[in-house]
Order: sequence, then structure tokens, then C-alpha cells
Amino acid sequence: MKDNNKIVMIPRSLLHAHPDNPRKDLGDLKELADSIAEHGIMQNLTVVPDDGDGDGYKILIGHRRFAASEGVLDELPCVVTKGLTDREQVGIMLCENMQRSDLTYLEQAHGFQMMMDLGDTIETISEKTGFSKSTIKHRIAITELDQSAINEAKKWFQPTIADFIALEKVKDLELRNQILFDSTCSKDIQDGVDDYLEKVEIEEGFAYYKKYFDEAGWIEETKDIWFYYRDGYKEVDNALNGLEILHKTLLPEKTVKKLISEVKGEVHYSLNNNRIKVATYKEPKSKKGEEDREKARKEAEKLKKKNKAALKEIRADICDAYMDFIQNSKVELKDPNKELGYVYLLLDLCREFGMGVTLYMLTSENVRYQLHDKLTLKGYDKEEYFKDFESWTPLFQLLTNIWWSLASSYNYFEDYDCRPKKEILEAHKSFCNILKDIDGFRIKEEWKPVLDGTSELYMKEDK
Repeated sequence: MKDNNKIVMIPRSLLHAHPDNPRKDLGDLKELADSIAEHGIMQNLTVVPDDGDGDGYKILIGHRRFAASEGVLDELPCVVTKGLTDREQVGIMLCENMQRSDLTYLEQAHGFQMMMDLGDTIETISEKTGFSKSTIKHRIAITELDQSAINEAKKWFQPTIADFIALEKVKDLELRNQILFDSTCSKDIQDGVDDYLEKVEIEEGFAYYKKYFDEAGWIEETKDIWFYYRDGYKEVDNALNGLEILHKTLLPEKTVKKLISEVKGEVHYSLNNNRIKVATYKEPKSKKGEEDREKARKEAEKLKKKNKAALKEIRADICDAYMDFIQNSKVELKDPNKELGYVYLLLDLCREFGMGVTLYMLTSENVRYQLHDKLTLKGYDKEEYFKDFESWTPLFQLLTNIWWSLASSYNYFEDYDCRPKKEILEAHKSFCNILKDIDGFRIKEEWKPVLDGTSELYMKEDK
């Protein structure tokens, strides 16, 4: 058998796949295999001599035909091509696959990169393959990413070419890989890119103003962004203080310098999220006042924490009493309209005080899970208790829902500073009175100060 440009029959044993074939996934071969079994191979393969393997040949064109003919043909029709460089071989395989087999964009990316590695440029690749220069650039950018990040993302979803183009906006390659690795959908990628772009915008904007602040001798505070709350600092009443950077047009240099000139004394500045904070500083005559205030603040925080825990315990007792009432009540209303009247009364109460309560809420699996996982119900099997909830009367469903609204957040009754919210206390007291009217629900004496807002556990308003 001679090697020439004519079609020759070559035994399968002498043929093998080209190691640089851009297409790694040959797809479903069944239909092609059936056709070969019935009609044989209608189009020859193109091969090159394998310089490192004696009489063997590497396949340039026809990898799918070669694979599909396994077990059917012992030899295949081939055209042997000589004198091709490695770069030319890769280029032929890439062009052939592009035109006839529709490579995935990931396979295209690796194919383009192989051509670049072998000396091609984006311009020559474009000429050979017909792809635009921008498309080639986007595909090659994919090869910069870690394969492990791509594989991790593909466990959850199939990243699109639009996802990879969006990632190119992230200049930090390590962060680009991390965003892709952590993403479970395309939205995660876009959110990660948006967060990065916002951070860059803030950093660049702050650097713009920082240059002028430093030139004016202002002092940057980097350790404590809340420095201006400390003794000796006074916030500046100036357009620079509180200035937002994100999505805002930067002030012109002339404006910035004019605003800087209006601030006198020792000036400190910092970046707080996307806002600039500016304050002047004057050394206090004595640090004793500052130390006393800090001591009082810590003591107040300690007391607040202790009181919150005590209030939580009392409310837990109240909620358990609700549960006892709902569980053990022997209410039997002979007139259905009377029960319906209580339902409307409770719903009106909830609407009046902004409590989001519905008759179906506790039937959801999510709420059942939260009840089981987060609430402490003394002496109750939560799953057993709620399993027949759908069969309860509307009144008892509603009672349980109101209990859930109260029990799911023990801080429902006071603001951040541990002061009672009057409207919530009124709602709670009204609810207790309705329970008392229905079936004699008893309010313990130790609960009353918590319910009417007079308990010493609540913090007093600062003067």
C-alpha cells in the first residue's frame, strides 16, 4: 500500500484518533453506525502519517465515522495527506468540525487556544474559520478559567456563552473563578459580576476624592468607620459628608477643592459602604467623660441583653399557655354563627394591628419545619400536634395561627432598644381578652406588666 492523495483502504488497527482533535465528545453514534452497517462508509477519512508510530496514521477528518464503524469494518477508505505541520493539522480539524459537527463553545475555545499556541493570531484564525474576531476573543477568554470551576458550575446548570462573556468584566482572574465555582445558576454569575463592578466603582470613586483629601492634609480613618461618633469628633455640615459614590457622577475637581476649603481644623474622613464620612476633631480637655460614657454604654448593653432574655422567658410561658388553651379547650359553640363571629373578631384584630395571619399558613411544609426546628413547645410532640390541622375548625386554626405569629418571634413586642411597642401590647392584650371571653383564658399576674408595658424589664426612653 502506497501513501498518496488517492483513496486507499487502511486497516483499523493502523488508525487512531488525533490527540489534538478539538472535539472531545463525538455525540450519539447509533444512527451513523446503523447507516455504516447497511451502506458502508460513503465518504473517506483524511489521515496523516504518524511519525512516531511506524506505519500508523492519525485521523484528521472522520473521527465519528471511525468510531461508529467499530465492529463493522476491518478497514476504512482514507486519503493520506503528507507534509502538514502540527498547526495546519489542528486548523484543518477545527475548521472541519466547525463546518460539519457544531462544536460546543467550550470545544471551540480550546480549539482556538490550540491554534494560538501553535502560532496563529486572532486575525488568521478568523480568516481560516470564518468566526468574527470578537467571537474568537470571547472563546479564548474561557480558556483562562480553571477547568475545576467550570466543572463545579456544570454540576448545577449549563453555563451559557453569555455567562462567560459577563465574567470577562471581572478583571481579577481568581475572583472570576470563584464566582463561577460558587454559582448554581446564571443569576448567581450575574449577581457576582454586579457586586464586583459595584465594588470597583466605589473603590475608584473613593480614590478620586481621597487624592484631594490627602493633598489637603486630611487624615484617613481606616480601622473604625464609626470614628465620628467618638468623643472629640464632630460631623461636618458639608456636601462631602455623606456623599454617595455608587452610581453617582463624581464632583468636578473645582467643586471638590472648594468644599474642602470650607472645612477648617483637623479633618478626618473614611469610606462607609458607598458613602464618604467627614468629621473634624478637637482633643477633649479630659478623657474621663469619654471613659464614663463608654462604661455606661457597656452596662446598658449588658442590662438590655439580660432583660431581653427575661422577657423572652415570660413570653415563652405565655405562648405555652396559649398552646395549653388551644390543646385543652373544651369549647363547644352550638351556634356556628357565634364561632364565625369570633373568627371575624380575631381577623379584624389582626388586620388592625398589622399581624399577617391566614387560615392556611400552618398547612405549609416550610412552616411545619420551622415549628419543629425552631420553637420550644413544652411537653408537645409538634409533628403529632399539627398533623390534623386542616380538619380543625376555622376558630381553632386562627387561634393557632395567632399563637404562631407571637411565638415565632419573641422580640415581637419591643424595638431594638428593648422598649415596648404600644400598638403590639394593645393587640396582645385584646387577644388575651378574647380568649378569656371564649373559654376563660387566665392571664397570670406576672404577665400583666409585660403585656401593659409597665415591666421594669423594658428600658426607659433616653432623655
